[in-house]
Amino acid sequence: MRQFVTGKKPDKDGSLLIDAKDEKYLIRVLRLREGSSIDVRHKDGSIQSMTLIKKHNVWVLVPNTDSSLSVETGVKAADIPSFNKNFILLQFMPKLQKMDQIVRQASECGVSEIYPVNGDFSSIKDCPERIDRWERIVKEARQQSGSPVDTMVHQPADLTAVLRYLEKDKDLQTLHIVLTEFAPGSSSIFSILGSFTENVRIVLAVGCEGGFSKKEIDLLDEAGFRHLHFNTNILRTETAALYGIAVIQNAIMEKKSWHEQE
Repeated sequence: MRQFVTGKKPDKDGSLLIDAKDEKYLIRVLRLREGSSIDVRHKDGSIQSMTLIKKHNVWVLVPNTDSSLSVETGVKAADIPSFNKNFILLQFMPKLQKMDQIVRQASECGVSEIYPVNGDFSSIKDCPERIDRWERIVKEARQQSGSPVDTMVHQPADLTAVLRYLEKDKDLQTLHIVLTEFAPGSSSIFSILGSFTENVRIVLAVGCEGGFSKKEIDLLDEAGFRHLHFNTNILRTETAALYGIAVIQNAIMEKKSWHEQE
């Protein structure tokens, strides 16, 4: 389900003024015409069916007058699984083109936060100018996929700084997972999940092209990260990130359904 993601608040009449960039997306990409309806995802996560009209040569989205269309449609914010609201990706910085792809795919999957980590083997570090691009990628990915999760991409930072920041939410039950290419010492996904609760927070660490240094693995181990190894082919970093997110999300959903059947 495609949607239009807006960070603006509607005016007193509930209307949204469309700027030039959003006009291009609605008119040229989605090929909407005056009178067309589209689901609009508001900043608070709610979704509303709205109609595109033109007022004084300016495009505006207005609430649907048809009562059968004006109700909330699509995936509502309240329907977001708890683990998706707190799914954090620690992505050790690969080449920028690969990082762009990871941001897009993680946003489509509904990851809540992405921390680019300046790893020891990262070929690119400290690129604050990339944040604006990543925010645009997130918006495009959410509009294409219909994701209700407002994915946030943080500024690139060193691993110690990221781990220190994550310690602030100690009250949350957290599962720390690091993807590793080495089978010895790793655990199965269901062993790692254990007796999780609905409010569990997932923190997934994925290495860059060169993987992790020994120092980084030691830091992750000290922070309580469990090693997860997939007995599959060698995966590129952008593939590993997507694969890891998908496996963990599916395992949580499957495990919940198994408990309900017991």
